[in-house]
Amino acid sequence: MFDVLSFLEDNKIDIFFATETWLQDDTNLQTGLTSECSPYNIYHIPRKSRGGGVAIFAQTSLRCKQINCKRFESFEHTIVIIGSKNKTKLLCVYRKDCISFNVFLDEFADLISQLLTSPIPFLMCGDFNIRWNLHTDSKRSQFQDLINEYGIISST
Repeated sequence: MFDVLSFLEDNKIDIFFATETWLQDDTNLQTGLTSECSPYNIYHIPRKSRGGGVAIFAQTSLRCKQINCKRFESFEHTIVIIGSKNKTKLLCVYRKDCISFNVFLDEFADLISQLLTSPIPFLMCGDFNIRWNLHTDSKRSQFQDLINEYGIISST
């Protein structure tokens, strides 16, 4: 974790999205030390088990607020609102590969529908466990159809 923070500081990165963080709750020694000794606020959803996890690292000078939102079975996510006047929602997602892809599509559509009810634009990053480089992959096509349906522009 400290190597990641050093990289962010050395390269003057303001915002960083991370998946597979393995961060647990805020009482975890490493998580607590990271939060206290860093020029970054770390917004994450604690995990009760090994692996997985998502986080958004943001410079402490940025006005950010993590928002509570519905949890889903097929993916982990965290949402942070950045800014005070011109707000943007930052969304970091990790799709659990062990849950049915159809369940994921339904749940992700639910989340996107919720996000689009707000006038605040959003930026989404993450690990969807989809093989983007294979144009024939059915998961890629289904996911692309879903985000196209909502007018979301994909960039990989």
